[in-house]
Amino acid sequence: MQPRRSPRFAVQLPVSFKGDGGAGKGMVFNLSVDGCRIGSDDAVKPNTYLELHIDLPGCDVPMTIELAAVRWSEGQQFGLEFIRVSEEAQERLRTLVRSLDPAARP
Repeated sequence: MQPRRSPRFAVQLPVSFKGDGGAGKGMVFNLSVDGCRIGSDDAVKPNTYLELHIDLPGCDVPMTIELAAVRWSEGQQFGLEFIRVSEEAQERLRTLVRSLDPAARP
């Protein structure tokens, strides 16, 4: 397993996901600009790919991660690396992560 490129921050954000293996719902428990950890009753397998829709606080429209790779899965949790993210979603993600990073606050 490769080390993470970016720090992850604790969050609790509802998420829905879908891929070749089906669809499900869960909670994002940590997040970075490069990936996240999700808890879900819906099992996913490593080396599969998902599309994510993450509900952000104060936003009516979920943030879509077009393609994320499942890098690990253990019990009811799994880790994802973001592979394809639109420019709009990247900006929303960067803004959210900056708001979570104490070092980025004035």
